[in-house]
Amino acid sequence: MRRAVLPALVFLACHRVEPGANDAAVAPSAAPSASASAARVPRPPPPDPFAAPRFVLVKWNAAHNTHDTSALQALYAPRVKYYGQTLAGSACAKGKAAAFAKAPDYAQAIRDASFTKQDSSWLVSFTKTSTSRGKSKDYPAYLVVADGHITEEGDKVTDANLAKLAASDWCHDASGPNDVVKPPFTIGVKSAWDAILKGQRIKELTATHPQGLMIDPPSECPKPCNGDPYACAHFRISDPSTLAVRSDGQVLNDAEYIEDIYVDFVKREAYWQTNYDWGSESLPAVAQ
Repeated sequence: MRRAVLPALVFLACHRVEPGANDAAVAPSAAPSASASAARVPRPPPPDPFAAPRFVLVKWNAAHNTHDTSALQALYAPRVKYYGQTLAGSACAKGKAAAFAKAPDYAQAIRDASFTKQDSSWLVSFTKTSTSRGKSKDYPAYLVVADGHITEEGDKVTDANLAKLAASDWCHDASGPNDVVKPPFTIGVKSAWDAILKGQRIKELTATHPQGLMIDPPSECPKPCNGDPYACAHFRISDPSTLAVRSDGQVLNDAEYIEDIYVDFVKREAYWQTNYDWGSESLPAVAQ
């Protein structure tokens, strides 16, 4: 009888579960280590290498949509290459103000911006969608940004048009300035020259230079002034009494420079600078 019981006791002993033998299997997971927790924290994105020029682009775009010319003037450098011309930053802002006045519903959007480092400046290229009077048009536009300011603004459409305009010297022919008029201009160089001769400013200069005046026409064709007289084509006024020329044509002494008269060939306005101020007059009508 005792032999029959013995195997059962052995069997039970062999299958006894010792306390703690499977604690690892049933115990809750241990708290993650500090290093494991740190590994799960998302890394911050790397710094934006284009943050500075991107900031200027965003501010420039926002100022156009709010028609904030003060903000635009703050963004422009003192001198700006502005759609093919070199203007004062304040003149660029005034040009924008005039454009906003003509199109009070103007708005724009930008996309596809790219940033190219150029020595100490950034070339910012993008597509600008301009909307006014319910119509939208895309322009491949660009800004050049240096030290947080815009030093150049333009678009490839304007650049192409300016290149075509410059390809031919359309305002001169073999005999000198002609009267060809190309939009947006409203008067030719020859007619502007005749108008200046009849203007009040020439009368004033003649009174102080009774020996006569020499007026040289612009060496370049008209270009938009956009509110900055220095950007206009100009006529040079000189005193011929000091001019000395040898019989072979060599100039021994040049005519004495008096001043430049700048002409806005769109508005038909003449400007001149005296004593750090600007004078102006409308060009008188002349027969063309």
